[in-house]
Amino acid sequence: MANLSESWSTQQLVEFLGLISALPDEHSAILRAVERAAEALEAEVGAIVREGRVLACTGFPAHEEPTETLVAAAEGQVLTIEVPGAAQCAVISVPLEDGGSGRLVLARSGGEPFSSQEANLLRGMARVLTLALQGLRVLGDERALRERSEQQSRENARLLTTLRERQALLERLSKIQRSIVKRAKLSDVLDAIAAGACELLKLDSVGLRLIDPQDEEWTVLIASRGLDAVRFPVGSRAPINEGAGGRAAAQQRLVVAQREGADLESIEGLKRRSLQSAIAAPVLENGRVVGALAAGSRDPERTYSAPEREVFLALAEHASLALTDAKNYEEALHRSFHDMLTGLPNRALFLDRLDNAVRRATRTGSTPAVLFLDLDGFKRVNDSRGHAAGDRLLVAVADRLRECLRPGDTVARFGGDEFAMLLEGIGHPSEAKNVAERVMAAVQAPFGIQDQDLEVSVSIGVATMRDSSDDLVLNADLAMYQAKSRGRGECELFDPGMHAALVERLLLETDLARAVERREFELVYQPIVELESGSVAAVEALVRWRHPERGLLLPMAFIPTAEETGVICEIGHQVLELACSQGAAWQRRHPAEAPLAIAVNLSVTQLQRPELVDDVARVLDASGLDPASLILEVTETLLVQDLERGALARLKKLGVQVAVDDFGTGYSSLQYLRHFPIDILKIDKSFVDGIARPGEAALAQAILDVGGSLNLRVIAEGLEDAEQVAKLTALGCRWGQGYHYARPEPADEVDARLSSSGVVGWPPVTRSDDRARTAARRKPQRRRGRSTSTHRR
Repeated sequence: MANLSESWSTQQLVEFLGLISALPDEHSAILRAVERAAEALEAEVGAIVREGRVLACTGFPAHEEPTETLVAAAEGQVLTIEVPGAAQCAVISVPLEDGGSGRLVLARSGGEPFSSQEANLLRGMARVLTLALQGLRVLGDERALRERSEQQSRENARLLTTLRERQALLERLSKIQRSIVKRAKLSDVLDAIAAGACELLKLDSVGLRLIDPQDEEWTVLIASRGLDAVRFPVGSRAPINEGAGGRAAAQQRLVVAQREGADLESIEGLKRRSLQSAIAAPVLENGRVVGALAAGSRDPERTYSAPEREVFLALAEHASLALTDAKNYEEALHRSFHDMLTGLPNRALFLDRLDNAVRRATRTGSTPAVLFLDLDGFKRVNDSRGHAAGDRLLVAVADRLRECLRPGDTVARFGGDEFAMLLEGIGHPSEAKNVAERVMAAVQAPFGIQDQDLEVSVSIGVATMRDSSDDLVLNADLAMYQAKSRGRGECELFDPGMHAALVERLLLETDLARAVERREFELVYQPIVELESGSVAAVEALVRWRHPERGLLLPMAFIPTAEETGVICEIGHQVLELACSQGAAWQRRHPAEAPLAIAVNLSVTQLQRPELVDDVARVLDASGLDPASLILEVTETLLVQDLERGALARLKKLGVQVAVDDFGTGYSSLQYLRHFPIDILKIDKSFVDGIARPGEAALAQAILDVGGSLNLRVIAEGLEDAEQVAKLTALGCRWGQGYHYARPEPADEVDARLSSSGVVGWPPVTRSDDRARTAARRKPQRRRGRSTSTHRR
């Protein structure tokens, strides 16, 4: 029973005590205690051994227990014993602490020794058994005394008095046990313990002090009886080392200060309380000393007998049980309503507080508001830095969100990278939006995680009260998604029209799932041409959705939703199949020295799938397309995210080519390019638009230079006029695509274009030739002659 929790141990002891105390005699109690101890620790064998005899045993047939083996195990002479049907069993032995040689022995199969927590539980059971047996012995003695009472009348009177006292003790302990089990108010349980000690032991004063958690050099009086309420009120503080209680806590043992056998002067605080004797025992919480139960008498002749000491220890142990159970229950309750990672309230507690806020708002007219927050780019942190870094980031974000709270507000973690804030007393929605803007500013500052600065932003949806707390959270969630659709680090107030957008999105998700099953996606193609000749070198495949009701849809109408729902993987697979099959067909109809290449875009979700490389290999094999004729396009963001995953490197081993799309718009360092398995850079349209104007060609020239230095081919995207083509040709750019040459077209139109313009194809990369070609094109007097011989190879 590894990882035994303290709360479980405490409950077991409480139940164990109640079970044993209810049995009629000592023999029954011993037998049941052995069975219960073995059951609690999942042991095959349990026994009580005393003075070389086995008093009770479970796990062996009746009258067949191996006495010598069990005695040796009890005395620690063996660490394992052999049990029929269980092989070798690990042994643990603890004393009964009844002043004799009795020991409680358990043996368990599995080979692993008992843990320290299990040992502590077993010792607790042994002590509880000792107390129960003592109580049963007392009851047995009382029965014997009652049998002789008719013959010994004066002795009978004394025995009846003793009986009443003992019965009062048992009733008091039983009542305390029931209150602990039923989880009565802790202050009432502790007060009952103090009252019980005062009445049962006839003491002048009793006090239970606990260490102050704010200052562990002091204790606080929690419960008392008989103390001067004016001088020592509940809640009063005293130094931790004062009195017999201070010594008991420090030494973790029972302390008795009386005229015989103790130095009363050495215990500070007794005179201050006008006490002539004292008794104190430590009080524990989950095995840790947290205070002491202390009592005293003004009678200088007062002594404390062994039974009285046992009673006092039992009361202190009950105080320990009550404190431990209350602490563990409080922690379990806290865990059920708080996020374990950040310590923030969880969704359940947030909704409960929101319900209360809505009810208050109904009475007072105030307006609560909910902010729904989602971290932008958190998945990238998890993927690139690992989940440990992601967890630290979430904790750091939670700390900053706490700092943004106003008094009375609540921030909760809903799960993943989603948080929610409850703002009460909002006069106008703009106030809530102001809080949201402060939150965005707080989160935008870099976080120091694993000796690196990480930057994230947060998208926030804001909603004020409408009808119910559920609607309020839903509205804020919808507003957050609207903010996220606008980009990173945005804030959006809820608008009723967002519900219509949600319905439209749900319909789109349903239609997308159906479209995948019915293969409603089709491709159009845009040529990639050699700038000087106008001949087609490659063709980029672009997906369209032939919706049965809405007609032909462009990618922006459905790709974002497909990415979020994961349908993009099935769509991407269909696109790859269609493109490779069409590419192979064009190569057969339009043969060239260098075969025509086909380019296909990869999404982030596809690149993260472990099956991607095998899928690409199967599609290439089924279509008959040479891997060298397939160009897979990724964005700079995907490039950086794949640095540790290595999917692109595995794709390169298939022989395909990798292109970086929209190069220059991402955040990858030029130094990173040396480490990536890429072949092609595609200059983003934003660097091409004004390239013919003076001074606008520097960035395009820089990208061409980077490509040349790294032996990468460069394609210019978005070409719209002849001036752009002339300028790029002069800069040494060989390939391009855009509306100047052709818009995305169906396959049959591209087929006709290939017949009319010719296919120059996508020749194999020769690194040294590419560098020479680039240098030659920057010399106008030699450019055309060099390029003619090159593109015909």
